[in-house]
Amino acid sequence: MLGIAFLITISDQISSGLIKNVVKRERPCKEVVFKDSYSTLIHCSGAYSFPSSHACNHMALAVFLFFACRDTLKLLYRRALIIWAISIGFAQIYVGVHFPFDVIIGFTIGAFVGWLVSLTLSYLLNNKKSVNVA
Repeated sequence: MLGIAFLITISDQISSGLIKNVVKRERPCKEVVFKDSYSTLIHCSGAYSFPSSHACNHMALAVFLFFACRDTLKLLYRRALIIWAISIGFAQIYVGVHFPFDVIIGFTIGAFVGWLVSLTLSYLLNNKKSVNVA
């Protein structure tokens, strides 16, 4: 559980706290070019669009669980986690709050963070030193 909390904190801070504030890309629903002819299916947030934090966070969680649960979950279920994350990301495009590139980059960042955190956690758990209490 601590690994998941750490994972979501890292992926969200990279996407929302760092990249969005540097790039400052407007959402499709806020773009001047599309504004008059564009309608969203949900409320259009005032936050920036690039990258999609939903895509990033959900893919980070899916990839983390894909690797972290390889001994306890069948491959079918682990693949279903990836499909679930992809569906969340593409829903962001469907409802009109993200451009496709926002979601693809969110997936990429999330997958990398999920893999890196699972690798780090695996290393820490497999290389812990035994403590002798005398």
